[in-house]
Amino acid sequence: MGIFEWIKGQTGLWGPALLEFYFHNAGWINGAVLIYGLLLILSWLNLARVSDALVEQILEQAGNMKSAQTKGKGRKTVHLGDFELSWDKAFALSKFPFLAGQSGLLIRRSNLENAQALITDKDLIQRCARRLDALGLRLEGSR
Repeated sequence: MGIFEWIKGQTGLWGPALLEFYFHNAGWINGAVLIYGLLLILSWLNLARVSDALVEQILEQAGNMKSAQTKGKGRKTVHLGDFELSWDKAFALSKFPFLAGQSGLLIRRSNLENAQALITDKDLIQRCARRLDALGLRLEGSR
């Protein structure tokens, strides 16, 4: 018994009809899935571009904080609210009409509100933590 016969036997009445529909329309179905996959990847990259710009803003300001900080023992704790993030500047780098989160399969229109909803404080903290640690700063999430 081959795989197709096993699938037909396990799926009951609707299985053979569904399999037959797929065989007749495989080109269209696979094409639609491929196009959606490409849109999703481009949307992920678009959101990553905005997020990278925010991280660069944080790191630039952290470097200024570190140079202004007197040499002391231990690490200075900073909060995400201590940084002035220009969401407009970061969003200006968005060059694709859609956004999507890395863990999601839904594509959203590219606007500032959707970008702010998709980029959480936790994401920014995770992306900045190691580089800020190298500067002697410890980032906490409270705003």
